[in-house]
Amino acid sequence: MKFVLSFLFLILVVSCSSTKEYRYSSVYEGVDVERVEEKEIPLIENKTTTQSYGPVLGEESDYVNNQSKKVKALFLYPGAMNSITYLKFVDNLQKYKVEPAVYSGAGFGAVMASFLAKGFSTDHIEWKFFSLLDKIKGLEYYSSEWREVVYKFLKDEFGEDRLEGLKKALILPIYDKKLRKVRYLTRGSLYNVLVVNLEIDNTSSDQYQSPMIEGSLSIGDLTLKGVDEVAVLNILGNSLNFYKTNHYLIGLYGKLIGSVNQQSAIESKGITWFNLKRNNSELDRIVDLQELQQTTYNKNEDIVKKLREFFKKE
Repeated sequence: MKFVLSFLFLILVVSCSSTKEYRYSSVYEGVDVERVEEKEIPLIENKTTTQSYGPVLGEESDYVNNQSKKVKALFLYPGAMNSITYLKFVDNLQKYKVEPAVYSGAGFGAVMASFLAKGFSTDHIEWKFFSLLDKIKGLEYYSSEWREVVYKFLKDEFGEDRLEGLKKALILPIYDKKLRKVRYLTRGSLYNVLVVNLEIDNTSSDQYQSPMIEGSLSIGDLTLKGVDEVAVLNILGNSLNFYKTNHYLIGLYGKLIGSVNQQSAIESKGITWFNLKRNNSELDRIVDLQELQQTTYNKNEDIVKKLREFFKKE
């Protein structure tokens, strides 16, 4: 009897002391998405945070907050997998050395903005996505298997990064359930904020949810973070085409399209919309990345020039 009790106690001790395995397919638990044994990183900025954002500025910093010049931001509108096509347009800005001072975006647009804020070249980012697309090939968009691969990809790329520690200034939105509004964050765990942006299940957290669920992204609130003008690059278009029909996703992106049509039709101070024309490409998968990017770029050569003019140095 004593031997049996001793054996059961030993099993209990071993099971309690074992490290908890992180599941990328699971939704972030509360605020912290890190492993239980790792140092907790808060999602939201501390109350002592000032209105400044981005990396600590130095003499050789890429972004210098010069009060005599307008601070212009590029917002990458959520376009599902088609958000990758934004790279071609940013590549043209980099070629002419007229990059935005601030990057922002929502959904997959937030992912693209994060890579750009880290200072990666567009070719490097494209190479990373070639690898990701190969891994998710054949997986249903937003299935548990798809999310497991994508979240691991984000964890590997951004797991140790913070919004305020990147080469370029980055401001990303989340929806705060308690405040019942979209908030634009300048500090916190980058990985956490990206997971919130991609988690379209509004029951995942009692505190936060993806700003895409609300439809209106309150892009004008970027001006509260020191931005003077915002260029919104939008690949979503006016039609929805999914490889596999998903009524929830149709409703979600349909709401985002409605928001675009409403907001872009109204002259809003400081916000300029660049609505891209695209083929009726599927939003939930990419068959040929290079063809998609080149075709989209060729159909929007007029916007390429207008976008370049928007960011032209004064």
